Amino acid sequence: MNMKNYVRYGWCLAVFVGLLMVHVNGQETEFVPGQMYVKLTNRLTVDLPAVNNESLATQDLPDIFSEFYQIAQRHSFQTVRKAFKTRDLNLDHTYKIEFDPRISTREIQQALEGLSYVEYCEPIPIHKRFFEPNDWSEFEDLWHLEKINAQLAWDITKGSEDVVIAIVDDAVFIEHEDLAGNIWTNSLEIPNNGEDDDGNGFIDDSRGYNVAGDNPNPNPPDANGFAHGTHVAGCAAAATDNEIGIPAIGFNCKIMPIRASSNASIGGSGITNGYEGVDYAIAAGADIINMSWGGSFRSNVNQSLLDAAHRRGIILVAAAGNDNSEDLQYPAAYNNVIAVGSTNRNDVKAGSSSFGGWVDIMAPGDRILSTVPSGEVGRYELNSGTSMASPVVAGLLGLMISVNPCLSPDEVERILETTAVNIDDLNPNFVGKLGSGRIDAFAAVEAAFNAEGSGAPPPPTASFTFDNSAICSNNIPFSFTASDEGGGSCAFSISYRWTISGPNGFELVKTEQNPFFEFPESGSYQVNLEVSNSGGRDIEEQTIDVTINPKAFIDAGEDIILCLGDTLSILGSTSADIVSVQWEPTVGISDPNSLTPKFEALRGGDTYFLRVEGEDGCTLVDSISIDVLRNPFVRVSPAEDTLIQQGDTIQLSVLDGSGAFIFEWSPPEGLSDPTIANPRAYPDTTTTYSVLGIGDAGCSSSESITIVVGEPVSNSPLLPDGGVIQDPFPNPMNNSLTLRADLTESGSLSIELFDLLGKKKSQLFKKAVTPGSFVFQWERPANIPNGVYLLKWNWGDYSYVQRIQLQ
Repeated sequence: MNMKNYVRYGWCLAVFVGLLMVHVNGQETEFVPGQMYVKLTNRLTVDLPAVNNESLATQDLPDIFSEFYQIAQRHSFQTVRKAFKTRDLNLDHTYKIEFDPRISTREIQQALEGLSYVEYCEPIPIHKRFFEPNDWSEFEDLWHLEKINAQLAWDITKGSEDVVIAIVDDAVFIEHEDLAGNIWTNSLEIPNNGEDDDGNGFIDDSRGYNVAGDNPNPNPPDANGFAHGTHVAGCAAAATDNEIGIPAIGFNCKIMPIRASSNASIGGSGITNGYEGVDYAIAAGADIINMSWGGSFRSNVNQSLLDAAHRRGIILVAAAGNDNSEDLQYPAAYNNVIAVGSTNRNDVKAGSSSFGGWVDIMAPGDRILSTVPSGEVGRYELNSGTSMASPVVAGLLGLMISVNPCLSPDEVERILETTAVNIDDLNPNFVGKLGSGRIDAFAAVEAAFNAEGSGAPPPPTASFTFDNSAICSNNIPFSFTASDEGGGSCAFSISYRWTISGPNGFELVKTEQNPFFEFPESGSYQVNLEVSNSGGRDIEEQTIDVTINPKAFIDAGEDIILCLGDTLSILGSTSADIVSVQWEPTVGISDPNSLTPKFEALRGGDTYFLRVEGEDGCTLVDSISIDVLRNPFVRVSPAEDTLIQQGDTIQLSVLDGSGAFIFEWSPPEGLSDPTIANPRAYPDTTTTYSVLGIGDAGCSSSESITIVVGEPVSNSPLLPDGGVIQDPFPNPMNNSLTLRADLTESGSLSIELFDLLGKKKSQLFKKAVTPGSFVFQWERPANIPNGVYLLKWNWGDYSYVQRIQLQ
C-alpha cells in the first residue's frame, strides 16, 4: 500500500450539534453541543492566538488568520484555544472552538473548510460509561481476585507507591475510606496558592483535577449518577491490607483522580471531557491511564493524543464496551490502547461484553464489588460491565511495572497477552474474538519480574546535551543524556523537570524527556534539569549561550500515516551546506545519515527527528510524526471450504469488526456485488473467492474461501415402498422450514440436522407415522447459526440426505 499523509483529510466533518445526535456505524453518537476541534496544517510557523468573545474585535491578530477571525466574529465564537496542553507535533496545531449551541454549525463548517490551512474539523463526542448497576451485597465475594490468582501475584509484589494509575472518569470520591490512602499526591504542586508550581499547565492540582470544570477538585458533585469513576478506581487500586472495605489488584499503586464529566452531563452519565482528562494525565506524569468509557465515533485528533501518550511510555487501557457486538468502540479500538472485554466467574464472556478481532484481552467484570460515594466515608456496591474489567487490568499493569519499571508499553502488553489463560473452549461461539484470553495476574507479574531489566531502577544522573554554538532556530531541542549508572535502560521510569530562565524575567518549565524550548532572543540562559525515579533524584545546572538565526531552513517532510509492513521514502530537505545528517530514532530507517532514507514500518510509529549540521557550525533540527496503522482483521464466512449443488447460491460475508470499510471480491463473476462485505455467490463451477479488505489509510489484508460445486441431487427420491420425499421449502431459509413427504406405509421416521463436517447439530423429528401426506414445520432454534447444513431422513433401513442453507 502507498502511504497516505494527513493532508488527505482536507475536509471538515459536518457537525450538526443542533440535533446533538448522529448515526455512526448504525449506532447513535452524542456530541458536546457548541464545540468542535479544528486541525490546522503542521506547516504553519505561527500559532493561532487564543481569544474569547470580548477580545475578538480588539486583539491585534496575525494577518494570516484574518479570515479565520472574521468567521469567528461573524458566528460569535465564544473561545478559541489550543485543545490540549500535551506538546506533540500533531497536537500543537489542534484547537478547540466554542460557540452558542443554538447556532447551526453547517455554515461554520463550510466557511472553515474553505481556508487553505485547515486540514479537518471534528465534533467532540460525549462517551458513554461502560457500566451496568447491580444490587448491594456483603463484602465476601471476591471471586475476580481469586480467578486471576491475585494472591499469588501479591507474593511477588504488593505494588509500588511510585506507580500512578490515572482514572479518567465522571469523578472520583477521594475521601472514600478505602481510597483515601491510595490517592496520588502531586509533590511538586503547592495546594491552594493559585500558582502552577510544577509547570504542567494546571493550577493547584495537588490531588488530581477536574478537567470539565477547570479546577483542582476531582470529587463528584453528588453521589447520584456520579458513582462510576469511584467504583472504577476501587477496582484498580482500593487500599489493600488496611482492615477497611475491600482489597484490589493494584494493592499499593496510587490513583490519580481525574473528573471528566460536567455538572450538566445528565447526572454524570456522559464523559464530556475524556480526552482532556487524558491530556491532564500525560502532563501530570501518570504511568497508566484507564478509560472505562467510549463510543463508536473515531477521531483523528484523539488518536494523535493517545499516540503522544504512548510515545511517552504511558500504558493505555480501555473498556471494550457493553454492546454484545463486534462493533468497534473508541478509545478501546484506537492504536496503542489495550482493549479489555469482560468475563464472568466461569470464564465465559459476560453477556453484554463487546467482542471481536480488535479486542486484546479479557478480565473479570461481572458483579465486581468496589467503592462508591456516599456520605462522608463512602460505601460499596456490586457493578458489572467492561468498565469494571478495564481497571482490573490497569491494576495488574501497575503490579507489572512495579517489579519492572523499565518495561515499555508494548513490552507490557506483550507479556499481558502471552501469559493470559486461553478460554476459547469455554466460548466456542467467540473463538478468535476474545483477544489472547483471560488475564492471569500471577503469570503476568512473574514474567514481568523475570524480564530483562527487572528490579528497582538505579537513581538517575541529571545530564543533558545542548549545542551552544550558533543554533539556526529559536525553537531549540534539549536532550536528557541517560547512562547505565543513571537509569539509562529504564527511561520510562524517570520524571523530568526542566527550568530555563533568562533576560527580562524570561522563564519556561517543561516536563518532557527531550523538550523543545523557544527562545525569544540571543543571549545567556540558566538551565536547570531535575530528574527523579523511585531510586533517587539528581539536578544539573548550566549556563548556556544561545545564538538565534531565524533565516535557517530545514524540513523533515510531512507527517505520514502508513500501514504495518509498508516501505516509503522520507523526503527531508535543507538549505544548509551539509556536514552531517542524523535521523533519530533509527528503527526502520534504512540510512540514518541520508536526508531521504527509506522507512520500513516494522512496528508502531514514533516522532522522528532530523538533525543537520552545516558548514557554518549551525545545527538544524526538525521532526515528523509517522503513525503506523494496523491492517484490517479480515475473516470470511463460511470459515471453511463449502459444498453446494449446481444451481444453488451461497451467502459470502466478511465478519463484523474487521476494521475494513472498502471491499474488493475476486473474481467478480458469479457475485451479486463484488464491492460489498456480504455478496451472494452463484458459481457454476468450483471457485475460490478472495476478498481484499481496505481500512484506514488504505491498509489492507485478504482472505479466501473455496466454494465446491457438486452434482445436482434428485429432487423427488423414491422411498423403497414407493413413497416420495419432497424438497424442503424455502431453501435458503431464515427461521422456518417446511418438510414434506408422501408415505405409502406406516413406519418409524426420523429427521436429523448435521453440519458439513458430519457433526450432529439437532434432532428435528422422530416418531412413528401413518400413510399419507407428511408435513412438518421446523422452527430454527437460536443456537443454530447461519450456514450450510445437511438434513438426513431415516425411513426404516433407508436414509436420504438433503442440503439446506440457513441465513
